[in-house]
Amino acid sequence: MDWEPKFYITSKLLRQSWCRIVAQYLDWASHIPELQELDERDQELLVVGRSIASCWILMGRKSVVTNTPGLTVSGGAFMPYDRSNEKPDSIVTLLGNIIDVMMNEFIIPMKELQVTDAEYTLLRVICFLMPIPKLSQDGITKINAAKNKYIDAFTQVILAASPNMPMPAILQRVSRLMLLIPVVEKVAQMVDDNFAMMALFNINEMNGTLTFDLHCRKNDPFIFSKFHTSPKSTPLYD
Repeated sequence: MDWEPKFYITSKLLRQSWCRIVAQYLDWASHIPELQELDERDQELLVVGRSIASCWILMGRKSVVTNTPGLTVSGGAFMPYDRSNEKPDSIVTLLGNIIDVMMNEFIIPMKELQVTDAEYTLLRVICFLMPIPKLSQDGITKINAAKNKYIDAFTQVILAASPNMPMPAILQRVSRLMLLIPVVEKVAQMVDDNFAMMALFNINEMNGTLTFDLHCRKNDPFIFSKFHTSPKSTPLYD
């Protein structure tokens, strides 16, 4: 995927960019070994329930790596942080608050911390492995155990990169890294509110079964029976 910032996102391109990112997320999640330990219903609940936070932590990281002046959304498109000099598309105005939160509370702190690829990899997996409503007790137990395992791995990853770093400094770094997750959670809620509105009223042609399922119905237990009984009812790009 091309994450380099080349032009402002437009309303027409938003749907394509969003579907591309979700497709990348689904492929990424399928490789997490702990996901395979859950039963099928818990897998679906977790993948759907953690989709938005996982996608936006990816976008934030790619924005850091590419030094994007805002938020990259793949395919060469990006959402600008400074919107004072040029008039961006209406979608940028609509999502302006989300862009500002991501920039000030996630992207800039990640740059200041100089987060390594290994640290980011752990951070995204930990962000994904969060218990969500309606998970079975067995699923919650397995998810919490996996999450704690990856949190413990932070110490080893930091020690490997900086063998002489004292333990108090390591623990402080782990704490600062973990504080990035609540930011993504806040952004995910903001995104849900905005995209649900766009899906319901077909703003920027965002009305589709995938958009509706991920942003409006992700805590609806009936969504999963629909997945099983009618595989063609939820096409990825519909």
